[in-house]
Amino acid sequence: MRSHQLTKYQRDNPILSHNPKASELDDAVKEIHNEIIFEGDKPHTTVEEELKILSLLQKTDFGQFLIKNSGLNGYWSDAIIFLPQKTLHNPHHADSDIDEFMNLMVNQLPSVLARRESFAIYHHILQKNLFENIVICSIPCGLMRDLYTLDYSALKNFSLIGLDLDAESLSLASSLSQEYNLTQYCEFHQMDAWKMPYKECFDIVTCHGLTIYEYDDDNVISLYKNIFNSLKVGGKFISSYLTPPPNKHVETEWKLERINTEALRLQKVIFSDILQAKWNAYRSSELTKSQLFQAGFDDVEIHYDQAHILPSFIAYKK
Repeated sequence: MRSHQLTKYQRDNPILSHNPKASELDDAVKEIHNEIIFEGDKPHTTVEEELKILSLLQKTDFGQFLIKNSGLNGYWSDAIIFLPQKTLHNPHHADSDIDEFMNLMVNQLPSVLARRESFAIYHHILQKNLFENIVICSIPCGLMRDLYTLDYSALKNFSLIGLDLDAESLSLASSLSQEYNLTQYCEFHQMDAWKMPYKECFDIVTCHGLTIYEYDDDNVISLYKNIFNSLKVGGKFISSYLTPPPNKHVETEWKLERINTEALRLQKVIFSDILQAKWNAYRSSELTKSQLFQAGFDDVEIHYDQAHILPSFIAYKK
């Protein structure tokens, strides 16, 4: 059986979200196909439905990446948030079923909608906290469009520092900085978030889409401590976390009345049953606050998306 749950931070392949040397598509499809057959029908889906979805995933670039990686890199994370038409575009097949399926993936699944809403919330928070000579660090930075799309017109000087282990994301972030005429304000470094050497260097650190891949709570606290140490006194840490979904063993924070039940079922089929997505490191709001306090932060402010799936937070270093 495939297993993507990481019990510790994998130093031999420290990019948690995806594998730059992922297996060939045909091999990955065969493995998933065989497991679907082996597991048989489930209470919420059938083998027939899973195989149909697997077939649809194979016919798009976005779906192929998910099949091979069970996670998202900087390019596809950027596309989902800022350019969803990239994921909807299907250059290989003219098929209405594929178009309908990709529209579901990009515009209806609860976790995707929550991700987009969460980024809008923290983007608004960032905008309100800009000031002259500010130094903002993003790790993992991905393509950094979240920072590039802020309005810096009132500032004469600022610095944007992008840190990422993925060389492709850093290259794309550098190219994109030119499109936004921000290259002179940017620095990029290939770096492990757990090994940041910076001490009291940044006014704001953003870190999105990393802890949802890290299952070890001690490692999350270690990451938060490193970020705390990298912040200046008075600095802010802005990030997000994934709360536990409905489960008979865990109390959920999700506002189920605000979630489409059929879309939620399909999300489970696609991401849990078929793809066994790696981004399933769930943490409650109380646990997240506790971890931040253990890391040294003095105060934590939570900003919820409508369904309480992917809340954002501001943690203060006073």
